[in-house]
Order: sequence, then C-alpha cells, then structure tokens
Amino acid sequence: MKLEWGMGFRFTLVEMLVVMAIISIMMSMMLPALAKAREKARESVCRGNLKQIGSATGSYSDENNGYAMPCIFQVTVGGSSKYFSWIDYLYNCSSINPETARCPTMRDEECYDPYGGQSIPLPRVITRASYTMNVIGMGAWGGADIGSDPAKSCGWGYDSCSPVSLKRVRNLSGSILITDVLRRKPEYTLTDSDVTRIVSYLETDHGEYPIGTGSEKRDVGEHHSYCFNSLFGDGHVETLRSSEPKQWVVFVGP
Repeated sequence: MKLEWGMGFRFTLVEMLVVMAIISIMMSMMLPALAKAREKARESVCRGNLKQIGSATGSYSDENNGYAMPCIFQVTVGGSSKYFSWIDYLYNCSSINPETARCPTMRDEECYDPYGGQSIPLPRVITRASYTMNVIGMGAWGGADIGSDPAKSCGWGYDSCSPVSLKRVRNLSGSILITDVLRRKPEYTLTDSDVTRIVSYLETDHGEYPIGTGSEKRDVGEHHSYCFNSLFGDGHVETLRSSEPKQWVVFVGP
C-alpha cells in the first residue's frame, strides 16, 4: 500500500511506520534530557531563593548589632506568649514572598506550614515553605553528636529563640545556615511547625530516615538530582551532594 501526500510525495505504510519509530526513539532519547534541563532550571530558582533569603538575613544582622536571625520570634500579646517563625518574619519585614519561601521542585504536600496553623500576631503568614534553619543547640537535641567540643558547638542559635553573635562565629563561610527540607512521610500534616529548624543530628543528611511513630518528621531534602541547596553564614549558596558534620556546627569562639 502506498500513501500519496501533496507535492507528489509517496510513502509505503512500512516506510511511514519506520519514520514513526525513528521519531519515537528520538523523543525517548530527548525526554530525559528535557526533564534534566527543567530540573536544572528549578534548582537555579531554588538557589536564587536562598540567595534572597541570605540577603534578608544579612540585613537583619546589620540592623541588630551583628546577631544572627533567630529561628523563632517570641512576643507577648495580651499577657500571653506568641511565636512566629523566621520565614514569616522575613515575609512581613523584607522582600521575601511566598514564592521565595519554597523550592519550585517541591509539591504542595511536601511543603510545611511554618506557623503550624496557630494564631500569630502578624498580618501575613506563609502556609507553604520548604527551607529550614540549622539550630542544633549546645549539647541539646543531639547537638553533642556532631561537635568535637559540645560546650562550644551549636547551630545558629543556643536555642530556637536565642541567636549567636556573628562576631563569635569562627567560620561563617563553612557553616550551613538554611537548607532544603523534604517531607519524608505523607501521613504527617502540614501543621508540623517544628520543621522550621533542624534541632538534631538525625535531621541532617547524616541522619537516618524516620522510623515509626514519634520519630523525626523530616530530613534535609535531597531533591535536586540527589543533591540539596544550602545557604551558608556568609551569604553564599552551594549545591551539595553530601555535607560534612562540621558544616552543621557553628563553633562559637570566645
């Protein structure tokens, strides 16, 4: 059987099937490359988000006597304590917006709610975020696991509400401040506000995946081709395949 097309071209059915098979093979070869290119673009946007966040946290430090931004802000309203996260503070007091607060690779169900569904004293809140702050306390919450000197090792806060002075940080460029985070179990709700911060060794990429009820809910999110983006203390951003334990420990000098 021959098929006649305009301009006098003639193809047999076999020839047509061969052409279609070639096109199909070429498409199957191109699709992975296109998917990789799309992910590279999303990774680039994610890095840009972290750079914007780094600029905002740097401005906070400049305006607050050189102290790092705390993970959790505590205020008193009507005689009772209220709390809100660092990402909501940036949303209300800087140029950070809901799009900047989440990596474009993340699906809605993989993001978390920074304020945990609570009523907080802010006009605007972000309900989907995908970045977490390194706040491994001094010898607390497993912090001693990754510090050669637990008395001097901590993340960017002695606790969630007490930040460190940048003048006392020995290695700004080598200390992770904020990083990708990923939901590990779908049954956890979006109101897990505790994931605004990493508070134990198990929640870094050196930790184990959650096992059973009551285990850690999240880990560093290796969702950029098995890599993750991290903002460091000096404001630069890196894409890491794996981190070193010392990068999670902020050595606070005398």
